[in-house]
Amino acid sequence: MDPSVFLNHSSIPTMHFQDSLPRMPIPPLADTVDKYIEALKPVVSEAQFAEAVVATAEFVANEGPELHKKLVERDQARLDTSYINEW
Repeated sequence: MDPSVFLNHSSIPTMHFQDSLPRMPIPPLADTVDKYIEALKPVVSEAQFAEAVVATAEFVANEGPELHKKLVERDQARLDTSYINEW
């Protein structure tokens, strides 16, 4: 059976419960970087992984903190939703 049959006949709108959901916290930049590196390792070559580690370290040392700060500011400006919504 086609799974879209079930999706197309929902009587509850997709965003119906949005206001009752808890806000998602923004993880620290270091945690995000660690998870990224961990997820990347099994799917790239050793050379690609080494290159990604260097690029990630450069990101954290340069524009990363400023971009993270802007993400936190955007989140604080939109207390009605989580930071991942409405990009």
